Amino acid sequence: MLTPLTLDHDEIRRLDAELVRLSRTSVVDRLTLGVALHRLGRRFRELGFRTFAMYVRERASQSARWCGDTRALARRLEERPRLREALVHGRIGWTMAELLARHSTPEDEGERLDAAASMTVREVRDALRAAGHEEAEESEEAFSTIDLTVTSTELLALEGTRVAVDHVNGGVVEPGHWLECLLFEGASTLFGGRPDLAAHYDAVEPPTLRSGTSLVEETAPPPDDDDGLDGEVGDGMREEVVDTDDPVALDAIVREVSARIASRDLWLGELLSRFLLARGWLQLGYASEQSYFDERLGLARSTARGRVTLARRMPGLEPLRDAVIQGDVGYEQAALIARVAGPDTTAAWIARAKARTFKHLAEEVRAAELLARVGGDAPRRLEPPDADEVEAVIEFERGVLSGETIARALRDDPTEEPVQMSGGSAVQERRCCFPVRARDEVILDFRRLEAVHRQSGLPGSFVTFLVVSLWSAWGERFFEGNRWKALHDRDRHRCVSPVCESRNCTNHHLRYRGHGGGDEDENQITLCEFCHLDGEHGGRLRVRGTASRPVWSIGRTPVMRVEGREVVLR
Repeated sequence: MLTPLTLDHDEIRRLDAELVRLSRTSVVDRLTLGVALHRLGRRFRELGFRTFAMYVRERASQSARWCGDTRALARRLEERPRLREALVHGRIGWTMAELLARHSTPEDEGERLDAAASMTVREVRDALRAAGHEEAEESEEAFSTIDLTVTSTELLALEGTRVAVDHVNGGVVEPGHWLECLLFEGASTLFGGRPDLAAHYDAVEPPTLRSGTSLVEETAPPPDDDDGLDGEVGDGMREEVVDTDDPVALDAIVREVSARIASRDLWLGELLSRFLLARGWLQLGYASEQSYFDERLGLARSTARGRVTLARRMPGLEPLRDAVIQGDVGYEQAALIARVAGPDTTAAWIARAKARTFKHLAEEVRAAELLARVGGDAPRRLEPPDADEVEAVIEFERGVLSGETIARALRDDPTEEPVQMSGGSAVQERRCCFPVRARDEVILDFRRLEAVHRQSGLPGSFVTFLVVSLWSAWGERFFEGNRWKALHDRDRHRCVSPVCESRNCTNHHLRYRGHGGGDEDENQITLCEFCHLDGEHGGRLRVRGTASRPVWSIGRTPVMRVEGREVVLR
């Protein structure tokens, strides 16, 4: 539980002024980034990346949604000069600019801007909805984290299930989607065998969720506040001109501008954390945090809360903060490291991040978390996993995707109770925490179905029941395969490019058969169709070496080189 902070009104005003300055300064860099991403278009493929999401996560170290919104607004503002000028000079915030740009044309942008001058973001949304623009509704879904207390066996069963569901879905759809799939199969199994329990489900009172943001309905407009900042671009910055169409040059701009944004966002997150703990928005007359984010800072709620979350993990991790400011570590990389690092392990994680692509760093952070939970270690202060530990977690995933783990768990014995998956020694097993982030409605469904399971009198834990229900329905598909199943199992049924996570697998011979290469395992890897055909054979990436240590050149004009898991050029 965070301790509320007491600050006097003058300090709240100073925090607010600095937050506004930072957010407005970031507008200029964000527009520059958006223009570069727009001009790059789909030519990120020339740089060796299959999708926009994979490109921006690796090269901008920002989320695909944030970068996609940035690119979309920059594109729209090319034809809306009055909106662009109002945004750059602080007369409207980013949120208002997105709203007006989506629902205006080059012909009526001035009229829309003038009409919005005396309105809040919420009032503009209401007016647009009244005019039939339903898409003006706020689209951000609420996510929360549920901490499941499970045995170590159940923890591994849940992790294996997450891996399997993400594989079947072709990758991560959204946080917690795999839990939603678990609940669907669990509900089908529970109510299919006991239809009388459906009435109990409808009668369960939905629990109250612990929300990351305390939002209330806005009942008052924001104050008429003159902070002396209107008409200025923070720090005297001016828009950069992006006048190239060369993808390598655009990539360099993306990386440079993203590093500046990341450095500034760290400071913004720290100040915003203090401001929120002091409930500064109330002292300034705003009805809610959301209102303050929209009207004053022009930040989406998810963006603001993400910056605050990282800031609150930073105490004791000062070297990580310095690495972001210096551009050695990207923002999303820092968010990964802050989940696991402690004062004594931060330097090791920074070194690991410098030597890994985002894909491989994320794998190793998840490996460290899983090993720590199984071993009963603290969730932070973890050392980066060594090669053997990484391989142990990879081997666990191979077992899930090959069907071997499922076969051992279910044993194909109809006389054996499936609940024995959690072992007869569950009482003796150490219990641990398995945090899952998911949409609020998914977590509510979990709690309601859990309550019904308790009332059912069925043996075993609810988590075990869910896992067994899903594997009973889905398990057979993991035993199926073709003559390449052993190769696909080895590579975990996914593209092995260090910057791609596609699960659409094809076989690739490292040394072409036309050049004398054979079908031995060390000469074959799995690549997705893009990385295989458009990438390797199309000259957008090259891979040599062996399956156990491939050597990659990413990009038609290489922008990255990776040997095994080691980045040697970024």
